[in-house]
Amino acid sequence: EQLKEDGTLPTNNRKLNIK
Repeated sequence: EQLKEDGTLPTNNRKLNIK
């Protein structure tokens, strides 16, 4: 799972990962 720009927030990061 690659981290997106919102890597600072684990919760948001996971949601962005799903997209």
